[in-house]
Amino acid sequence: MMDYEAMIADRNEHNVFAKVNGINIVYCEEGHSIVEMTVTPSSLNPIGSVHGGCLYTMADVAAGSAAASYGTVCTTVDSSFYYMNPGLNCKTVVAEATVLKRGRRVLVIDVKVRSDKGTVLCSGMFTYMPVHQPAEDPEKSGR
Repeated sequence: MMDYEAMIADRNEHNVFAKVNGINIVYCEEGHSIVEMTVTPSSLNPIGSVHGGCLYTMADVAAGSAAASYGTVCTTVDSSFYYMNPGLNCKTVVAEATVLKRGRRVLVIDVKVRSDKGTVLCSGMFTYMPVHQPAEDPEKSGR
């Protein structure tokens, strides 16, 4: 059985890109994850909205966590991502990912990114490919 708390701690510690951008996994179970980011001045674009790159990165981290929740290393293959509302006056932003299809060759994952007021800022479909390598057990890897 997968230890989701250990997985969350390991991914939050070792995903340096997400860590630098203040993105943290706050919840994960099989096929589902939630990621959160506290909005800071460095998260904003020149018009004062949460930068689209931050929103996409959050979605990719959420999708990747949902894909990894099955215990296998996965990589992003493709995505379709739609920006629907500006992230103005947000204190936090949350991305929620749900695996819609888990096949041998691909996982299809739906992601919604919402403001702290519940407004959907963007939505996307991500395709991940398992690389058929077991995820490292953080307890055994020595990290």
